[in-house]
Amino acid sequence: MSKELLKVGVFGLWRGQSHLMAMNYIEGVRIEAICDQNPERVEEAKKYCPEDVKVFASYDELLGSGIDLVILCNYLPDHAKCAIQALRKGIAVVSECIPAATMKECVELVEAVEETGVYYSLAENSPYGTACLEMERIFGTGILGDLVYAEAEYCHPSSPKNSGRYSPTPDHWRRRLPTTYYLTHSLGPLMNMTRMMPKRVIGKTADNSGYVKARGGKGKADNGVMLVEMDSGALFRVTGCVSYGPQTHWFRLACSKGGVESVRTAEDTVCLAINPWDLPEETAHLGCVRYYRPEPDALSKEAISKGLPNVGHQVTDYRCVRNYIAEIREGRTPDMDVYRACAMSAVAILGWRSVLDDSRQYDIPDFRDKAAREQYRNDDLSPWRGEIPFCVHRVE
Repeated sequence: MSKELLKVGVFGLWRGQSHLMAMNYIEGVRIEAICDQNPERVEEAKKYCPEDVKVFASYDELLGSGIDLVILCNYLPDHAKCAIQALRKGIAVVSECIPAATMKECVELVEAVEETGVYYSLAENSPYGTACLEMERIFGTGILGDLVYAEAEYCHPSSPKNSGRYSPTPDHWRRRLPTTYYLTHSLGPLMNMTRMMPKRVIGKTADNSGYVKARGGKGKADNGVMLVEMDSGALFRVTGCVSYGPQTHWFRLACSKGGVESVRTAEDTVCLAINPWDLPEETAHLGCVRYYRPEPDALSKEAISKGLPNVGHQVTDYRCVRNYIAEIREGRTPDMDVYRACAMSAVAILGWRSVLDDSRQYDIPDFRDKAAREQYRNDDLSPWRGEIPFCVHRVE
């Protein structure tokens, strides 16, 4: 897509505001239209938009507004349907969370991208954090040897007030979200660092009812963990969004010659450890264990210089948005293309099947292989329609 001005529409204006904010700092992009049924969200979002931005409450109207790209920040169970609708109209799509709620939707989304040839990607921002970028860089040098094992945790306990913000109504989609489904912030960065693909998954869930009761709450109390075998033979341990403390976002790569990890509660700090006998001569004087805070790279400095604070989502969102805009403009294969995104969805979905099936191992299909995906063409089981349970542990 080589248009001088890329016209963008954003569907869903809570997380969508982060994309709008970042686009204000990127040249050649025009925020053409926004869409949300909540008038307060619309008013909040307008401060990041041009005065003549088109405002819609209907997704159909958004797609008919002349946009080149739609950012899907709506409810997870609707992402695949909305993405396919846009793709068939020739509109590029970026999805803000796992792209499919069922295996059938994974198949349909892959085939819609293949049939239309239109750009699709998953906008996972966590790989653009300071520690993740440094871990990716170090692993890419080969100094650590072969990856054997990796871990990622996304621990997000929250106050009752904050929980109410995330799930404001009894029928909100997050209230029926199985714990394994929110895995993009854990599995996504590891896949990005290593470029590996998942092959098999085993799921298990811990009971965190005490956390729910202590906050005077009700509902699901699952904290899900998955073991994921990758195509290289490496084993990953990843969480969904879990509520045990402390609040942290942590990553580890364990390799044949050493390892690198972020530091819990100091997430912009990295620990690099190399076996003493494997230290290169030129770096031996630094020692075999080193803690340090990586310097911001050129893109991070660019974001900060443009006024974006180097905290929270701000710089990671900027980098994420800047990357998918560049991919579209340059015709590049997305970092998180439809095959990788749907593989991640399959880990979430089949990881939950494993939880419900006494931790049986499930194979993850290669969605590039038409025969492999055929068995899931009619597999439409959804926790949001009540066809499978959405929790194991629950506080009534």
